[in-house]
Amino acid sequence: MKKKLLILVFAFTITISVRAQIQTVLSQLDAPVSIETKDSIIFFAEGFQGSIKMFNYHNAVPVVSTLITSLASPGEMVIMGDSLFILETGKISLWNISSLITPSLIRTFTGTAASSGLAVRGNEIYFSENQTGKIRKFDMLLPSPSAVDVLTGLNSPGALAFKGNELYFAHYIQGVIYKYDVTSTATVATTVLNSSFISFPLDLFFEGNDLYMIEFGSYSEISKMNTVGFPITTTALVGWLNTPNGLIKIGNDIYFTERTGGMNPSLPGSIKKFTLLTTGIEDLSKDQGIEVYPNPFKEEIYLTGLRAYQQAKLYDATGRLVKELNLFGETERIVTEALRKGIYFLKVDEQEIIKLIKD
Repeated sequence: MKKKLLILVFAFTITISVRAQIQTVLSQLDAPVSIETKDSIIFFAEGFQGSIKMFNYHNAVPVVSTLITSLASPGEMVIMGDSLFILETGKISLWNISSLITPSLIRTFTGTAASSGLAVRGNEIYFSENQTGKIRKFDMLLPSPSAVDVLTGLNSPGALAFKGNELYFAHYIQGVIYKYDVTSTATVATTVLNSSFISFPLDLFFEGNDLYMIEFGSYSEISKMNTVGFPITTTALVGWLNTPNGLIKIGNDIYFTERTGGMNPSLPGSIKKFTLLTTGIEDLSKDQGIEVYPNPFKEEIYLTGLRAYQQAKLYDATGRLVKELNLFGETERIVTEALRKGIYFLKVDEQEIIKLIKD
């Protein structure tokens, strides 16, 4: 049965602090895309080579070995226990990886079309088809399952992630995050985060009520969004990445893939990581004491809680510096009437970054 997509919009605010130091874990990789972990092992897919590779992240110098080869452009992966689900061109393959020496192919689910997102809940495999505008699913309990439509009429659905019965999914082109209760008979999907704040979300995962996402756009970043309470807040953790694609969290470390070393597709890719600060956003605000208002803004913004002799830099969404000024008082006014509408980043003393929106 075709389910209609009804959109409800929630209001929210955004504050961002970026201080994490990025480290390169592996370099000279061939277009690494998705990344997953099990026990002490990190698995990653190299799309061009059609392989799944792995390494022990506890080793100071990681040694890479090949787990699976001859795949059809592997993309997203999901690991559930000893089961590894791989989204390939036109199919989803299910592997038993209880042995990392001799993994075995259990089953193949065919009939997917231009799929980009993958999620597993119980005995059901959910996948998104960005060209057909659908989210569909397979029931693994059936002997010969066929894909069943979950939602149709979508525009470029992409990354998927479950929180309980709620399926969160990304609109790849416009940069919107939706959620949908897969157990509900209602035909309602809710807009959680809109395109004014994110750009090309490629991967999502949950830890508790926090939704982590990696974005590939003009300010490619990794961010974290709380999904409870009001207003919803989103914190950017790192930004200005090179063609980012997949991410995972191990303890306080975030690992992510960069398909290439830059916008040139011939440059080798990498896996990198950074460590999350244990200090929460509330503590950071308390330490820094800097507030910016109004946000969104029009002709001017005010900074309060400043120390004497600080420096502020304002960047647009492409990373271009548009304003640079010295701050001498506890409160400063910045004239913004000449700026175009859009997203901006305010950096204070090369440490605290705040995302701003001009209406």
